[in-house]
Amino acid sequence: MLTVISKTIIFISSYIPLYIILFVQYCDFSKNLLKQPLLVTLLSIIILSFFMLILFIKYISSTNNIIKTIEVRNVKKLKESNLTYLLSNIIPLIAFNFTNKQQIISFLIIFFVLLLMYVKYSLITYNPTTELLGYTNYSAELYKNDKKVRDTTILSKCKFIHQNTYNNVKSIELDSDLFFVTKIIED
Repeated sequence: MLTVISKTIIFISSYIPLYIILFVQYCDFSKNLLKQPLLVTLLSIIILSFFMLILFIKYISSTNNIIKTIEVRNVKKLKESNLTYLLSNIIPLIAFNFTNKQQIISFLIIFFVLLLMYVKYSLITYNPTTELLGYTNYSAELYKNDKKVRDTTILSKCKFIHQNTYNNVKSIELDSDLFFVTKIIED
């Protein structure tokens, strides 16, 4: 199961594209980078966020985690998740002016509220950074002994070709509604 720390790491990493946009937007390329505190902070956040996400993915992919074989059916690619993320989170946040203290405080308040919602509702599938790293979100049904157990979301680099076929997969249960699929087992 994902901890609050794990969900927070994933949340912060989901904003790497925003941090990069802000870096470019506020960078004065004619000045020394080290004399621009906002940019040093953003660059540090970008590097740290990316590093923490990579460590998290390596951790959940390691053989120390419990890997179980499950049967998934009716796998469908979730296309709207990142679009929803972009429209509801990134675009409004770009409107802030980070040279104004009141707007920075407003941004931090909104960012904290989004973090609380993200962690509380396990919205970790809304992460364009994992998409850029080659992971895809799928919706699927889990079965055991030909009986449907539940609907779930899958995060995986594996490609599910046919949505109506049965797939036995090796997976790690990250949360009650999220599985990290490490391998599709060929019959």
